[in-house]
Amino acid sequence: MKRAKLSTVTTPTEARDRASELARTDPEAAAALARGITDPFCRCQALGWVARYAPADDALDFAKAAMDAAGDCDDAYQQVVASAWPIRALFETGKRDDALLFLELSLGAVPRIEAPSSRAEALAQLLQAGFEAGEDFRRSIAFALAELADSDQHWRVHRALRDTLAMIAPADREFAEKLARSHGDRDAGRLLEAVRGQPQEPRSYFW
Repeated sequence: MKRAKLSTVTTPTEARDRASELARTDPEAAAALARGITDPFCRCQALGWVARYAPADDALDFAKAAMDAAGDCDDAYQQVVASAWPIRALFETGKRDDALLFLELSLGAVPRIEAPSSRAEALAQLLQAGFEAGEDFRRSIAFALAELADSDQHWRVHRALRDTLAMIAPADREFAEKLARSHGDRDAGRLLEAVRGQPQEPRSYFW
């Protein structure tokens, strides 16, 4: 197989994007590029792409390497958000038990995120990466976001809660509406509108 030219890649984000492009057609070249990315966040994302499209027997090893890269990030927020890529890759490749283990590890890091707005966004990322973990998991994330929204008025906190309820509502409408109504009149109205409006899909990490 002809190797893609990698010499024009100059920045971590360019290398990540190039590795992502290669992952579908040449996972070996993508892995070589991904491993050399100096920024750990971008390295984690790139290795997550490789894990998603590598041969099935290699997916877990690449996901582990991606989680290691996430652990090298500067703070807990980046560590948790970056981990969404390998977690999602494992769910999409049918390695549910491994995905659940990584998901649990990342959830354990969330309390170390000091800013409530950043904690909310990290929880929202894990919700989307681990959406297939099941109803109990999705509800636990929604409860955690609702508690944050009760104590912090930052718009990112309330956006994370609103989007979460919109995502879980199609399969768990009664719970989503009940949680929405538990907030003050103004917030409850906005949340109920999201629950009853256009369903929101979890983000796509790979395409």
